[in-house]
Amino acid sequence: MGYPIAGVVLILSGIWINNYIVDDLYLGVILPIIGLALLMKWKRDNKIKALKIIIDPKQESTIKDDPDFVLAIQLSRIVNSLRSNLRSYLKVSSDSKLMDTKDRLDLMLIHGSMLYEAIKVFSSHGKRFKKLKLWSEKEEEFKFFNRERGNDKSFTNVVLSKIRNKLFFHFDHEVISETLENFEFPNGITFLMAQSTKVGDSLYTLADDLTLTYLINLQSIEGSNEEKYKSVENQIIDFSKRLGELFDKIISELLAGKIYKAKTDDMV
Repeated sequence: MGYPIAGVVLILSGIWINNYIVDDLYLGVILPIIGLALLMKWKRDNKIKALKIIIDPKQESTIKDDPDFVLAIQLSRIVNSLRSNLRSYLKVSSDSKLMDTKDRLDLMLIHGSMLYEAIKVFSSHGKRFKKLKLWSEKEEEFKFFNRERGNDKSFTNVVLSKIRNKLFFHFDHEVISETLENFEFPNGITFLMAQSTKVGDSLYTLADDLTLTYLINLQSIEGSNEEKYKSVENQIIDFSKRLGELFDKIISELLAGKIYKAKTDDMV
């Protein structure tokens, strides 16, 4: 029996015995104390060990001019951005609350835009990546993202490029006109909604409805609007995780022989 389970059992047993069987100091008080001590020991023993990757001091005089070092930093920046944004997206409630819905849509558009740029960077370094030892191990994954960039009908070029170039960074006028042509208003046209009289609690809902409608119809797939959005969402998250993991391995090989690992103070 592990410490957490044993600790909880002892605490609950002491309380139960004291309340329902006998008013006993040893059983009613000492057992919970022992249980609490076991939980505290388990917490100490299971602290997350922090880790640093440190550049070997012997490399410091020359590493700034090393193209592999510069590339490793570029890929690191991409991985940080993708993972940071994805954490934010997954933390936002998927309930139908007005502002949560807005936040999730914008975070997804940001993520799709960053992912498109990340795949562009990936394809631009194709010659260098082919020289990596990792290529033989992860050849299919390398080829997958190369196809995504090179195929005009790929998810990257059909969906991600539109997110980046028309929906998020450029707020394309044509997107609005094109979507309005076939947009239906079953309950009338709601232009704005607000949760309170505060400006920050208001949302121009029609603008986001049009954006979402354009997004989910970029692919020719069957299903409800919710199912179409889920399809886009799942592919973006899948691509992001896969590319991040691949970049991790590439960075590791690019920095081989130039770094060492060092443990730091424990992080709770």
